[in-house]
Amino acid sequence: MRRRLAAVLLAVAGLGVWAAGPADTAAAPPPAAPITGSVRQAQPAEMRARLAAVAKAVAERRGGFARAVPTGALPAPSASLEVVWTALAAVQVEKARDYLAAAAKSLNADDLPDAARAALDAAGQLLAARDPQGLPEVVRQGRLLELAYFADNDGSPQPYFLYVPEACRDGRPQPLTVFLHGYVPETSRTDPYLVADAILDMADEFKTVFAIPHGRTNTDFQFAGEVDVLRVIAEVGAFNPIAPDRVCLLGVSMGGAGVWQVGTHHPDRFAGIAPINGQADWFRFWHVNYGHPARAELPKHLEYMIGINNPVDLAGNLSNLYSYSQHATRCFLGPVHTREMVAKLAAVGAPHETFEDPSELGHYIYWRPECWRRAFEHLAGKIRNPRPRHVRYTTYSLRHAGAYWAAIEAIETWGAPASFEARCEDGGRIALTTTNAAALSLCPPPEWAGPDGTFAVTWNGAAARTLKPGADGKILLDDRQAAPAGVVRKTRQLCGPAADVFNFPFVVVRGTAGTEAENAVNADLAARFAEDWRLYAEGEARILADHEVTDAVIRDYGLVLVGLPESNTVLGRIAGRLPLRLSRERIELPDGKSFPTAGHGLLMTCPNPLRPDRYVLVYAGLPWGESCGRNHKFDRIPDYIVFARDPLPTMETNRFLAAGLFDGNWRYDPTLADFATAPPAPPAVPDPAVRP
Repeated sequence: MRRRLAAVLLAVAGLGVWAAGPADTAAAPPPAAPITGSVRQAQPAEMRARLAAVAKAVAERRGGFARAVPTGALPAPSASLEVVWTALAAVQVEKARDYLAAAAKSLNADDLPDAARAALDAAGQLLAARDPQGLPEVVRQGRLLELAYFADNDGSPQPYFLYVPEACRDGRPQPLTVFLHGYVPETSRTDPYLVADAILDMADEFKTVFAIPHGRTNTDFQFAGEVDVLRVIAEVGAFNPIAPDRVCLLGVSMGGAGVWQVGTHHPDRFAGIAPINGQADWFRFWHVNYGHPARAELPKHLEYMIGINNPVDLAGNLSNLYSYSQHATRCFLGPVHTREMVAKLAAVGAPHETFEDPSELGHYIYWRPECWRRAFEHLAGKIRNPRPRHVRYTTYSLRHAGAYWAAIEAIETWGAPASFEARCEDGGRIALTTTNAAALSLCPPPEWAGPDGTFAVTWNGAAARTLKPGADGKILLDDRQAAPAGVVRKTRQLCGPAADVFNFPFVVVRGTAGTEAENAVNADLAARFAEDWRLYAEGEARILADHEVTDAVIRDYGLVLVGLPESNTVLGRIAGRLPLRLSRERIELPDGKSFPTAGHGLLMTCPNPLRPDRYVLVYAGLPWGESCGRNHKFDRIPDYIVFARDPLPTMETNRFLAAGLFDGNWRYDPTLADFATAPPAPPAVPDPAVRP
């Protein structure tokens, strides 16, 4: 089994230098349980039988833990300690499966069967526990405790790692530092990105609980990766005494970008953030480091998809959140990322400090302990401001709608940023300035109200409105006309794009009602999707045949519908009520533009007409993302895209024919779309999945 170095000592300028391992790598410590004997000579059938038996036991146990999760809900922790123990057992099963699969492919992997056996031993020990009274201490990665939860989106078990200093075990609420790891292609549940003991020594010194989300491997902590971070914070807080006003984020490289992103999306959840050499401008990163087009040259839909998670565009959101950023002057990313972010923070008066490190290590300044020490020192003692009277917020999506006591409930023009600035003065006077926001909700503390419990709200300079919060404490500002009958609006629950489908419970539905060739294409496309999801998020995409979809499935899950209306019965039921039209012959847009189905693909996200509080994602024709890296399969897909098989020049996505966002009513709007300049050429060879 491959081992990573827990710490590397380098001799630089005559000094001992600590490192987390070469090129962002970190420790994979000894197996979870002692190996009492070798299984190198065991028959493969015996190992498979044991794996199957333990996997069956886990499945039987976890079957009782299913829970309905509404689309749009923030992650909630596991319901009980028994769920935590079972989830950790499930992780050990998946690790054993991974070890055995690797052993079957390697000629030099004598220790992999032993590692698989150790994982199954640990799973058995976890399953044997009945009515556990504390967190499982069965699996350790050095001094870190390995823990897990069942993800709500796909049901997969996801690991995370926890260190609780002795000084934090007195039962009182403790500070929590959450570390977001850097990018390493090999990062996996069998080889996680961890930290050296020197960092845990600092957690001891600064008396902070220390947690490491796995981040679904290398997701840039976007979409499903961001959900993982929030879920881990919820898990740690549910089963440990954590002070909610003393939660901080710290991250390096990709994790530094993740700290900027999660911090700007959710500034009201943290006391402080400390990004180290993180990308603050993804447009600059992709252009300068990978040769992608500059921001001004990108199609609108790609500018939107990157903008959702672009920290420099969202810097004002940190107006009330302390940040301590570090960047190496010799970093290959260039210190301009942090300099640009710091300039924007200064412009809005955000509390911040920054440090530029001239070290010869360049990007890898976090190989030295002093880099970490600076971060710990600056985060120490920080306390969240839960109710600032002055709030700024900018967003591209209702998934991240606001912070503290104000939120955007509707965006006027999708694809452009929406923002607000809200200030509450004495006597309940609220001044509200917005851009591109059609509706907002305010939830100011009741003690800020005037003597009669009302607030005088001035919106964009208009005459003040005297408003009293409802029973839920909210004031809704919405001057839109009522939606026409049958129109479903984009909301904070369902707003797209495609990647948002996978933030919440979903299943894949393959069509089986077509021709033999069509059904084979559908099966292959569903299998490709499941494999892409596994590689992207170490997830488990559940695949159902269309005839297996029940009313309960429609009620509880978003549906990835694979096939055509003629070949997928579920899609056939709703095809006439979707924003775009799809058939064996054509993909049609409402303005008359159309494309031959043969030789092209379609991805389209919208509410399910059978259950408007759940998504459907239509996936038809060609496979998507064959040129995309495994960690970017899903983050460049807008609300819809008609695509060809060849890649878009200088980009990793497929070449598009039409791509864009639906408007606030989930309707097609050509002004929110991009179109190929040349008309699509007919396929040279007829598609075998299409009837003559």
